Amino acid sequence: MAEFQYNNHVHSGTQQTPFYLDSGQHPRMGFEPAQPASRLETVNEFTDRMHSALTEAKAALAKAQEDMTATTTNVENQRLSTPLETKCTWTEATFGPPDHPRS
Repeated sequence: MAEFQYNNHVHSGTQQTPFYLDSGQHPRMGFEPAQPASRLETVNEFTDRMHSALTEAKAALAKAQEDMTATTTNVENQRLSTPLETKCTWTEATFGPPDHPRS
C-alpha cells in the first residue's frame, strides 16, 4: 500500500509520477469519475507521449541538480568566508595545600 502511494504521487525531482514515467499512464484506482468512451491509441501517439514525458522529467532533474549545486556552493562559500572565532580561556590551577610553594 505504501509503495503504491509513493509511486502514484508526483516526484519533486521529475515533476511526474513514477507510474506515469514507467507506463505512460496513471493507474486506475476504481473511484475515478466516469471516463469518456475510450479510443485506441496508436503506437506513434504513445511513443510521442512517452518521449515528451521523458524529456520533461530529464529537464526537471537537471533543474533540481542545478538548484542543489547552487545551494551547496552558496553554503560552502559562506562557510569558507566566515572566519572561525575561537575563545579560549586559560585558568591557573593549583594543586596541593594553599600554603604549598609552587615550583
